[in-house]
Amino acid sequence: ITGDPRPKFYGLIEFPYPSAAGLHVGHPRPFTAMDIICRKKRMQGYNVLNPIGFDAFGLPTENFAIKNHIHPAIVTKQNIENFTRQLKMLGYGFDWDRVVDTTDPNYYRWTQWIFLQLYKHGLAYKTTMPVNWCTSCKCVLANEEVVEGVCERCGAPVIRKEKSQWMLRITKYADRLIDDLDDVDYIERVKTQQRNWIGRSTGTEVTFQTNTGTTSRSTRPASIRCSA
Repeated sequence: ITGDPRPKFYGLIEFPYPSAAGLHVGHPRPFTAMDIICRKKRMQGYNVLNPIGFDAFGLPTENFAIKNHIHPAIVTKQNIENFTRQLKMLGYGFDWDRVVDTTDPNYYRWTQWIFLQLYKHGLAYKTTMPVNWCTSCKCVLANEEVVEGVCERCGAPVIRKEKSQWMLRITKYADRLIDDLDDVDYIERVKTQQRNWIGRSTGTEVTFQTNTGTTSRSTRPASIRCSA
């Protein structure tokens, strides 16, 4: 972008949620690892972009504001300021001229635009479905965030409840996501995790001659016989 002739390297870590008064012990681990990589790349002559930002929208921040009886906009500003102070104390080489704040209208106008494009093309839809609900965090959890029936973050019980929410038809791209794993330089363990997570399987649908015409799908003939 700047016309710099050096080779480019883009180092990106997951932006923290400013949903607490300050950083916790889990933040420095990925930040330090990426900082080491970016410093090495700079020493090797790369033009490195290593941005930082704050994923400030969402229920965790709202719940923190409710708990402390402070307006979400105020608590978000205060927490970002403290997070920034702590990150600078740790000496990370982030590009502080390119800080991302998801509550900035100049940022979320584009996330809203992207959502509208998805909606217009039938890729975003609203439905009611059972979800994992943390009784303490008051938010929906992915299956990977539930460990033996409790929330991975806070340890509170997780219940199943019906909730209306927006969904994206990412499964329309499942085949492409799996096939394109052959073209990226991820380590094999990560590729295996992605394939298992997407979960493509090859099977056959069989319709049985019953009063209701029951249809069963299976990846193995043995299980079809059991279904019959």
